[in-house]
Amino acid sequence: MRYEQVGFSREGQLPADSAVCGIPGRAVKFSLQGVQLLDTGSSPALQRIQQQLLPVPPAQLEAYVARQVADNVGDCTETEKSAWVSYNADHLLSVTSLEVVFAFGAPHPTHHFTSMTFDLRTGSQLRLADLLRPGYEQPLRQLLTNRLLADPSYGDFYRGEQEEGQQRWLDEAGRPQQLVPLPAEGFVLTPAGLEFTWNEYTIAPYVMGPQSVELSYADLRRLVRPSGPLAAVVARHK
Repeated sequence: MRYEQVGFSREGQLPADSAVCGIPGRAVKFSLQGVQLLDTGSSPALQRIQQQLLPVPPAQLEAYVARQVADNVGDCTETEKSAWVSYNADHLLSVTSLEVVFAFGAPHPTHHFTSMTFDLRTGSQLRLADLLRPGYEQPLRQLLTNRLLADPSYGDFYRGEQEEGQQRWLDEAGRPQQLVPLPAEGFVLTPAGLEFTWNEYTIAPYVMGPQSVELSYADLRRLVRPSGPLAAVVARHK
């Protein structure tokens, strides 16, 4: 699938924004860089994907960014939205989006990742259940847990908190878990495997940043649906 990066950036006005926000020398900013699919033509499938990759049609992006600046003056923020393709083959497209927001006066910006994988033939966003066999959840969580704890930085942090009686791995009801929860942010395909990312504060404090784990296709072979969208990809990775 052919695609290109498109984007626009706009700043507010000084000193007007500074007066509203109470921070001298700062103006509201909004930047957007996204993925535009080319040759979508009359394909409803590709058009559905494009609608999820950009907030408005590409021709309206510049006006959209200008509106965000005008609407966000009272919010007093600098916002950067970016996106990139991590996989584009086998009729599959994976895109990661990152939103960075800095609120004037805050000690640091916030970062939020979102991951999406699409079937280019149907236009559907794929879930793990579309790629993996039923009952994949526990084995997948075990693989992710093993990889996280094998990382010296995260492993030492986690064991230190355990010794202090703290627990960051919680289910939706707030109950402690022995295996790391699957990230709500989704997953992407890469040339080497599936990558999972937990946003900051999810399983670690801000200072450690977002946490990512890539599981190789070989690691996932026994979990992959034999006739699913990922089968051909896994077959090439012995």
